[in-house]
Amino acid sequence: MQPMRHEGGQVIIRQGEPGSRLHVLTSGRVEVRVHTDGEEGVAVATLREEDCFGEMSLLTGDPISADVVAAEDSETLALDRGTFNALVAANPHVLREFARMISRRLHATDVAIGTAREREQELARFVREQKSERYRDLVGRHPVAKELGGQIEREAQLDSPLLIQGERGTGKELIARLIHFRSRRKDAPLLSLECAQISEITWGDKLFGDYHRREPGRPHPRAFCYMDLAEGGTLLLKNIDALPLAVQERLVRFLNSQLQALGGRRRDVRVIATYRGGLTDMTRGGQALPDLVNALSEHVIAIPPLREHKRDIPELASHFVRKHAQRLNKQVNGLDDQAVIQLVSYDYRIANVQELEEAVERAVILAEDETIKAEEVFLGSPPAARPMGFNLLKLPRPVVQLALRLFPRVVQGFVAVVFAFVLYQCFFAPTRGGENLGTLLVWSVWWPMLVLSFFFVGRAWCAVCPMSLAGTTAQRAINLKWRIPAWLKDCDAYIIMAGFFAVIWAEEVAGMRHDARATGFLLLFILGGAVVTSVVFPRRTWCRHICPLGGVASLCSTSALVELRPTVDICAAKCKGHSCYKGDQGVDGCPMFNHVMFMDSNQHCALCMNCVRACPNGSPQLNLRPPARELWAGLSARPEVGRFVAFLMGLLVGQILIQYWERQPYGPLSRLLNERRFVFVTGVLALSAALPLLSLWLATRRLRRSPDPAIAAQFWRKVAAWAPLVTAGFVCYQLSFALGLDSLQATLGYQPLDSGATRSVSFSLLSVAWFGVLSAGLAVTAGVLWKLRQVREGDEQKRWVGEGP
Repeated sequence: MQPMRHEGGQVIIRQGEPGSRLHVLTSGRVEVRVHTDGEEGVAVATLREEDCFGEMSLLTGDPISADVVAAEDSETLALDRGTFNALVAANPHVLREFARMISRRLHATDVAIGTAREREQELARFVREQKSERYRDLVGRHPVAKELGGQIEREAQLDSPLLIQGERGTGKELIARLIHFRSRRKDAPLLSLECAQISEITWGDKLFGDYHRREPGRPHPRAFCYMDLAEGGTLLLKNIDALPLAVQERLVRFLNSQLQALGGRRRDVRVIATYRGGLTDMTRGGQALPDLVNALSEHVIAIPPLREHKRDIPELASHFVRKHAQRLNKQVNGLDDQAVIQLVSYDYRIANVQELEEAVERAVILAEDETIKAEEVFLGSPPAARPMGFNLLKLPRPVVQLALRLFPRVVQGFVAVVFAFVLYQCFFAPTRGGENLGTLLVWSVWWPMLVLSFFFVGRAWCAVCPMSLAGTTAQRAINLKWRIPAWLKDCDAYIIMAGFFAVIWAEEVAGMRHDARATGFLLLFILGGAVVTSVVFPRRTWCRHICPLGGVASLCSTSALVELRPTVDICAAKCKGHSCYKGDQGVDGCPMFNHVMFMDSNQHCALCMNCVRACPNGSPQLNLRPPARELWAGLSARPEVGRFVAFLMGLLVGQILIQYWERQPYGPLSRLLNERRFVFVTGVLALSAALPLLSLWLATRRLRRSPDPAIAAQFWRKVAAWAPLVTAGFVCYQLSFALGLDSLQATLGYQPLDSGATRSVSFSLLSVAWFGVLSAGLAVTAGVLWKLRQVREGDEQKRWVGEGP
């Protein structure tokens, strides 16, 4: 025997060649690799010391059946064919030993094949059980669901090609799987294939395999294709219009029984295709061949969108609650009535049942009790991607960390101390010269600064408001967590308008700017409302649905220079725990019932930065932006916003008129104001607030009869576009009471060329401030109206259809 050395990776004997030697492995390790139709061998065995190979070809005279490759540096003793034949002829018992060895190898191979087949069957059974459990039955009692159930039963008895039509998320794959698992093919494979992933290549395609062509000088294997893998079962082709035209031709021939597999054997595969449009839409634009449409048109199931059978939504939602609560191991039993109403009121035009399931799954994750509340249900799509401006959170990390430590807690503590001092001044400090320090701080410092801040930082005041601090402190001590009444959420805009009217009315009737006690009682009233609602309801219900000042801040913040928005891609790809809403260790969830992923407006964001602290993925962005961008690019303009704009505009006019008559000592209206202040102020404010609302109501009567929602959308967004100018007017009105601003004068001197005398022009700084603020408000409003003209009508309808109050 001749000793031989083999390097790792060396082919010792090659498949298909005549055998010339018997090898006995003395050291190392080799692999037996079999080539079928593929170019790369499959390792079927590993041989070690004292094993031999090459004997089968020597005994039978057939070519070598497999490659033997050195897996590592190895050594063998080789016996050539002549010596081997002489040895076998002289010693017959050697042949018997080879026969026993081959028998043992065949037995081991049979056991391995049987084990692999058993594992394959168990895996197939496991997959079938998982799929059948996931797609057990249709949910719903609407006639639509019953009709679909009948169609499923009928199609399950057939083997004909089937087309399932329906919008995105209507359950086309569910219907296909139900048909498969109720058919005679239920124990065979069900393969789902996205047609957009199939591409025609030189050798063929993944659906049908190769074209039986070979490139000269290069053997080409016939690889398995989806038709082979789905043999005896069902092949689900999703979005059939995305299939390449060349592959569509092969599919047409297959469906017409003209395409056969190798060897002439017909493939036994049922084809089910899905499409998001109608049959007439398939041939438009050359997306599908007419022959393919004809082949699929005999058996069609059309699934209606969810908005056409909304009666099934409560049952579907309950099903999804049970499903995801079990998966997440959470004790969530269902949805309250308000949550169900919210789900039923939405139209699900983005993804139908899939969109409903995603909303319910998110609500199960966010649920704090056994029953899902309406505040935990978020519907609609995240805000569309748009230029975000400069993200202030991208400033140097030490600066951001310092700012987050100071704001809002440290600032809120300072404001609380000032607030306590103001209350003390209002009730206990003496009034000197007809003025009280508390009233001066409230009406001449705080109010002007507060309204001016809306232009720059939106509702940031709400994050440091002493009323919210008192409410949060009381809530930590005791919180009944009553459910927020539906009427409160549905009518919150009108409650806020009524509350703000009451504040302005009390301010003007009682002359609070000069009455310390009246000012103190007003502050205590607001403080008491915040504390009581915080004890009774969850989070900051007062700030979100009731607070009059918060409502004004909500409207004015639409014109702000900053916004808090999500990084939608991060939310969609990384968010698992929804910490922005639920909170995290040491950080409370959003007090305003917001989820960062769905933030598209400043109206209900207090800029408390809890989401920034809680989000582990860094999704929130605090952006500098063009003022009022959300009024033309966002989804926040609703009828209530337009009515609030008209209400504030009229109320502002009433306040300006009252202020004018107060400063005019003569005239019948001035005398009437002094003599009948209660009646006169009430009448002026009520009339000035009611007239714009009445005008809007008359203007929208014709809109309500219009079948096109885009017309109403355009109207209300144009009304909301006046919010910056109304905010500017409100700022100017409050600046007129700013401490000492009306007494400051500026003088400009100049000398004409034709005269040696110096002349001067004096003007009030208050007038300059008025001019600057009003000019800014007018410019922003004009810019919003100009941008709205560029919005296409189709985009308007897309943004407004299904939008509720």
